[in-house]
Amino acid sequence: MKNRGSGKGAGGGNSRGGFFRRNLYAIMLGFSVVTIATIVAVTLILSGRIGGNGPGETDGGHVDVPAAEFVMPVANVNLGQTAALNKLVWCRTLRQWRTHDGVDFLGSAGTEVMAVMDGTVTAVQNTIMEGTVVTINHGGGIVSEYRALGAEVAVTIGKTVKAGDKIGAMASGSLVNSAVGAHLHLRMTQGGALVDPMEFLPSGDK
Repeated sequence: MKNRGSGKGAGGGNSRGGFFRRNLYAIMLGFSVVTIATIVAVTLILSGRIGGNGPGETDGGHVDVPAAEFVMPVANVNLGQTAALNKLVWCRTLRQWRTHDGVDFLGSAGTEVMAVMDGTVTAVQNTIMEGTVVTINHGGGIVSEYRALGAEVAVTIGKTVKAGDKIGAMASGSLVNSAVGAHLHLRMTQGGALVDPMEFLPSGDK
């Protein structure tokens, strides 16, 4: 009895071993196919081809719109004092040497002043020293300030503007630069640091 039982066990083991040997090629082929399919699926997912955004789309199916280009803040450009962020220049009004934190665009009282880029108005201030000051946040850390404007402006806090939209007009009531006459003093910052507006504005008259 023991010998017959032992024979059955050996025969069963041989049978199973023979099955795997006979089908080894098919088993390895199937394993390879599954492995390759898994690698391809993971690669496609990581590359964004599965469940990703279509061309020009962001999450939620919104289409990316190219950022608006900068435009000049006045129609007829007549530059006065340019930015001098790291050196002293002579201020005729205050009769002293000081830095100049923006660019002056010269003109006559009433000359239209426009937004240099799309953005949202974050402040409208009527000051004694610098006339009316309008501040626009353009996103990306870029903020523009339009100083020496007249009291009547075309925007309010929270208003969304497009590049070239009128925001106000030049005036001659700015005490800090009264010797200059009517003009726009454009001041810009990026990430909270002063920058030269001319590095962003197009060259020539826009």
